[in-house]
Amino acid sequence: HASATGQPLWGPLGLQITNVAGNQTHPLLVPDGSGGLLVEWADARSGNTDVYAQRVSAAGTALWTANGVAACNEPSTQNTYFGNASSFPVADGGGGMWVTWSDNRSGNSDVYLQHLSAAGVPQFTSAGVSTGLVVCNATGDQFSPDMASDGAGGVYLAWTDSRTVGNSDIYGSRVTAAGTLVNTSAGNSICTGTGSQSNVRMASDGVGGAILVWLDPRSTTNTALYAARLTPTLFNLWTSNGIAVCDASGSRSYPQIISDGNAGAFVQWLDSRAGNNDLYAAHLNADGTLPWALNGAPLRVSTFINVPNNGFSMAADGNGGLWSAVSTTLSGSPMGIYALHLGATGAALIPNGGLLVGTALAGIRTHNVVDTDGNGGLYLTWFDNRLVAVSGQILANKVDRYGNLGSIEPTITSVRDVVGDQGGRVKLTWSASPFDADPGFGIAQYRIWRSAPARAAAAARVARQGTTTDADVASTTGALLLANGYSWEYLGTSPAGALPSYNFLAATTADSVAGSNPRTAFMVEAQSSTTLGAPHWYSAPDSGYSVDNLPPAAPAPLTGQYAAGVTRLHWNPNVEADLAGYRVYRGTSLGFATDAAHLLTAVPDTGAIDVAGAPFVYKVTARDSHGNESLAATLLPTGTTGVGEGPSLGLALAPPSPNPVRASDATRVRFTLPTASRVRVSLLDAQGREMRLLVAATLAAGEHDVAIDGTRAGAAALSPGLYFVRLEAGGKTLMRRMIVLD
Repeated sequence: HASATGQPLWGPLGLQITNVAGNQTHPLLVPDGSGGLLVEWADARSGNTDVYAQRVSAAGTALWTANGVAACNEPSTQNTYFGNASSFPVADGGGGMWVTWSDNRSGNSDVYLQHLSAAGVPQFTSAGVSTGLVVCNATGDQFSPDMASDGAGGVYLAWTDSRTVGNSDIYGSRVTAAGTLVNTSAGNSICTGTGSQSNVRMASDGVGGAILVWLDPRSTTNTALYAARLTPTLFNLWTSNGIAVCDASGSRSYPQIISDGNAGAFVQWLDSRAGNNDLYAAHLNADGTLPWALNGAPLRVSTFINVPNNGFSMAADGNGGLWSAVSTTLSGSPMGIYALHLGATGAALIPNGGLLVGTALAGIRTHNVVDTDGNGGLYLTWFDNRLVAVSGQILANKVDRYGNLGSIEPTITSVRDVVGDQGGRVKLTWSASPFDADPGFGIAQYRIWRSAPARAAAAARVARQGTTTDADVASTTGALLLANGYSWEYLGTSPAGALPSYNFLAATTADSVAGSNPRTAFMVEAQSSTTLGAPHWYSAPDSGYSVDNLPPAAPAPLTGQYAAGVTRLHWNPNVEADLAGYRVYRGTSLGFATDAAHLLTAVPDTGAIDVAGAPFVYKVTARDSHGNESLAATLLPTGTTGVGEGPSLGLALAPPSPNPVRASDATRVRFTLPTASRVRVSLLDAQGREMRLLVAATLAAGEHDVAIDGTRAGAAALSPGLYFVRLEAGGKTLMRRMIVLD
């Protein structure tokens, strides 16, 4: 398992699936739909060849029986490898898998199938043995089966069938998720044309059917390539016995097929029409038409010398085009891996015959496997024996949709709360794109994207501006950008400057509160220029959360009166935007704690009545929607007698916190008043000059605080250095030092 930046996640030597006696060969794997994978292999631990399987989690943990589950261990030979081609397992959509093989238990070759549940339990057994389900046991040999998902938990199968003496035909079947054959164990004929049809390969059409291709020598002058499309009832939607994909002169061999994501398929094959083993491809539309060049589009021709039959693979690019990788020897050069890209019209998007991915050092590079990167690019892995010290390595690389090798996108390194603010913001930091460097300066700017907020807000936005997959459109119209599995809204840009990293203060969609920690996802897009349609690269998404670090101010002024057993309290409203209400506490001394034991009531408005029948001391706090509570305003109501004074409050000024503080952050200063007083709090520079007037008001007795923000709008920015906070009240002056950092 490799990360998005190519780092091995399961150790440098990989994760061992099994190490039992006997040979384990021809491994094949597919995603399990949950970030993990499903693996199938041929296993000789019992002395004959059986079929085993395992499921591995995204963390690299084997989820089924150690060393694998027997998909079939009936005492005969099960063949999963058919002349340099194998049928990949098919995920059932629920964590389980289907596997198929040809089996000689009856004395000739038949087609069998097994379904393993998400827990790794074989569904077709007999007397404790995993026997599998017989799909076809007609007269003669049935072999080289291939499978495709039916989109409903079941599978389609097709195979080469020699029940007709003297030639072979193509037959097929479908098995439902419940394990029921839609036909008999004889299968349905798909092509019984003249000559021997063979090498059938199959792919899902994505809408409940399947498309298959095969080699067909019905013409005496060449070996052509034919195709058919099946419905769930195995009805052939196209011409009986198939349509010709390529019937040019020469011969075709080793066909491959994948879904195009639009109910059609891409096909590629080796082709000898020019005298060499060249690589061609075709696009099959859902209706069976072929929109590319007659008899296929060349991926690369004439310069190939002995392309191995296990040396090419392909993947759809997600934009109507096709990626391919080929192991080839060029005239006078070692064998290398080349990436080839055809656009939606079949035109080559990488010039000069492709991009050399595996360097042309001496050695052999083959058995390549490719997959899309989800952004129009390509991942490649291959076997490589260029190093004499080892018998071989598995290497990998990445090609972006523009034909650049490696990871060009920026990488988000952190999404952290902005400390000392009212919440709603995080500091987004990312590493620069490799193109953002001297001397190329290949990045002009970075665009910052935020995942769309709650469904209701996102739905309203979609109704107004819609959605798009074009970042230029989204950034200029307000439409939501669909990319990397999210719906994104545009936040802003940061100019590139050949720096190693960048940061951006980004607004979040919600703050962290008690019992809930909502995260907001972000994505950074690197642009090669500000021109519309210019190359651009998306980072992998990352997320973080914001925290409201600042409590509201204490309610002030707090007034109250006690008479005839009833206390009436009142205070002016707070102005904080995130204010949630007030809490009123009651005690018998000025020093009582504002805790649950003393809580009288929580109110949304600016007054409270206490019908206590006796006099008390009261404290009132303001509380915001994120759970922050202010310092308390303390009051002994007028008309109150007989309440214990407790420890008296004195004039006090606490040091700023935090201190030192960065100019871009905020700090708070707390102070205590013994009685209601006219108060002046100011910030002085090192020379004693007043830089900011923070408070100039009459405040109630009790605890108060004030914020100092180095970048507050409307005030002079604070430069790094020494400052003093001065408190003047009741004819006294107190001062505290404060250090501001860059």
